[in-house]
Amino acid sequence: MKADQRHSDEKLSPRAVIRRRAILAAGLGLTVPMARAQGVAAYPNRLVKMIMPTPAGSTSDVLMRFVAQHLADDLGQAVVVENVAGANGLLGTQRLARSAPDGYTIGMTSNGFQVAAPSLYRKLDFDPVDSFEHLCMVFYAPLTLVARRQIPRRKLGGFPKVRPCEPR
Repeated sequence: MKADQRHSDEKLSPRAVIRRRAILAAGLGLTVPMARAQGVAAYPNRLVKMIMPTPAGSTSDVLMRFVAQHLADDLGQAVVVENVAGANGLLGTQRLARSAPDGYTIGMTSNGFQVAAPSLYRKLDFDPVDSFEHLCMVFYAPLTLVARRQIPRRKLGGFPKVRPCEPR
């Protein structure tokens, strides 16, 4: 394998890319808490909780459970995913922001929530960006605008003439 191919996700299957990123995220997620826990019992010496601010069964939840499984295997300690859905991710993200910074409660947020939260909610008791230690991107999922096949204009350029997309 050539040196430039070793670090490229482009030539791997989607499953292999997700696994690679999940293991990377799990490993990175542990370095900060372990560095802060100097002089304390070996980490982890109890259950690790992962807060997921989306409903069970969502794409993010499935990915988080995949990460949790590999993290538990690597740590030799139980890792539990707790879904705290509601208010477009606010409830789970609030719980994560209020948790002790000891490395035993970690979670996944989306950049969409972190960008939109200050505009959607008048008062937040945490900063959507600065309240968290951002470790790495675990998953990338582009969104696609779609319509039924029978729509008169199939190209995006013609779609706004049928029904304009307006912000709410």
